[in-house]
Amino acid sequence: MSATTVVRRCAPGGADRSLFEEPIGGEPNRTTLEDLIAGVWEGLAVHGTSPCPVCGAAMQARFGAHARPVDGRCGSCGATLA
Repeated sequence: MSATTVVRRCAPGGADRSLFEEPIGGEPNRTTLEDLIAGVWEGLAVHGTSPCPVCGAAMQARFGAHARPVDGRCGSCGATLA
């Protein structure tokens, strides 16, 4: 499950479920918070951008002296992943 899917599932009008709740119907579609954040980091490292885990807008990587991003910041909601 991608970060965008998780955000839509938690969006207003959908089923308000916590990322920490157990999925209904077993484990096949299970996405943990760790999986979600790891996916965002992978997108930031590889592409320089990733869907924001909070609002789904574009999160941009910020680079330091090395090739790996030091953090990511959402241009829409201001969420920061460091």
